[in-house]
Amino acid sequence: ACKTADGRLVAGEGIQSMAHAFMAGGTPAVVAASWNVNDATAPLLMQQFYEQLPAQHNAAAALQQAKLNWLNNPQVSDMHKLPYYWAALTLQGNTEAVLPEQPSHRWYWWLLLLFIPAVIFLKRYKSA
Repeated sequence: ACKTADGRLVAGEGIQSMAHAFMAGGTPAVVAASWNVNDATAPLLMQQFYEQLPAQHNAAAALQQAKLNWLNNPQVSDMHKLPYYWAALTLQGNTEAVLPEQPSHRWYWWLLLLFIPAVIFLKRYKSA
């Protein structure tokens, strides 16, 4: 959204902005805009960012690569390569990419914990 990194300067806190509020609420990182973003270019840059994220494993590098791809794309006009169109988006917070969780094998342990009492019960039932 527009101006999500813009806000008022508070002594001892820094800039209070929408991005600051998300990070104070526990969000590890935010891509925020310092000024009004262009409605045509911002979604394309964000799409590039999310495409780069799995390959880069670093959110700051993914955003940088998305911007470089934008600047090196021959289909983008010279006017849309001006910093106004791409430089507003900045990453704030943890640069580690959020990767999908690996499947947990904890359910095997729960299954084993349920299976052992069932075996003991069946052995006692057969012997009785």
